[in-house]
Amino acid sequence: MPDYLRERRLHAAIGLHGLGYAAKSWTALADHLRDLGYTDSHIEAAGMATHARNGHLIDRFLDRLTIPLQDRDGYLVGFTARSVPRAGDGDAPKYLNSPTTAIFRKSEVLYGLGEHAASVSGGRLPVVCEGPLDAIAVDLVAAQRGFPWAGLASIGTAFTEQHVRELRAVAGGRPICLAFDGDDAGRSATEAAWRRLTDDGPYDVTVAELPDRTDPASLLSTEHDTLPQVLRSARPAATVIAARQIDAARLDGHAAREVAAFSLAQSAHQSDARRATNSISARALQTASHPPTGRRIHGCGAETPPS
Repeated sequence: MPDYLRERRLHAAIGLHGLGYAAKSWTALADHLRDLGYTDSHIEAAGMATHARNGHLIDRFLDRLTIPLQDRDGYLVGFTARSVPRAGDGDAPKYLNSPTTAIFRKSEVLYGLGEHAASVSGGRLPVVCEGPLDAIAVDLVAAQRGFPWAGLASIGTAFTEQHVRELRAVAGGRPICLAFDGDDAGRSATEAAWRRLTDDGPYDVTVAELPDRTDPASLLSTEHDTLPQVLRSARPAATVIAARQIDAARLDGHAAREVAAFSLAQSAHQSDARRATNSISARALQTASHPPTGRRIHGCGAETPPS
């Protein structure tokens, strides 16, 4: 396990983030906890083990990197465990989380928020990623380069309304950065997270645009200097999302579409950028390709200026 972390430039996180290893044994942890005086019912209720078909208690995490999860107040509430890529292990889930317990629900916990609550409240910029190792990569770069960033991540779930409440309660109105994976799923998740963050009105959200097919952890291991550059170049979320919608509209020199796209780009800089993006992208970019009967398009402008 240390070799795997060293290959990915994450070995410094072993001590800094309390990373551990679940042994390749069916009962190592359960036996250890029994030796400490815990009953089987306690061990199962904590989500550390489960009953096999034969009735025996077996460990939930097996041959995995373990990452502790804290709630917003800094209390340990569960674990997420990452498999180590090996030949023949293609069917194993990449991440395995603690089950829902009396103190843990994955839709309510943001990895890193418990550790960083005080610093984020003090002005450190929260950088929300898709996975815990991505958040750890952000933390390591921040520590090495002296940047005021705090890596956070959801735990095997989309960015939820509860995540928004937890994060905004700590951020106190200060900016939030989204650094999701550089693929279609990551871009969709970015827009969904931005919409959740702005459901109650405009909020200062930026987006770090990762290169295609990369994530913060992979950039740390392969292009060490690129990750801080990408994070430092984060742009307003409304601008990024509007530009992506314009690119997806396939303007192809169509005058009406270009006018609608220009309106969308301009609106992205206004105070209520969320409403502008929603209304213009949903209506103008779509209807421009099929203007109503009797409404003529002249050159680069429209007969009736877009509102």
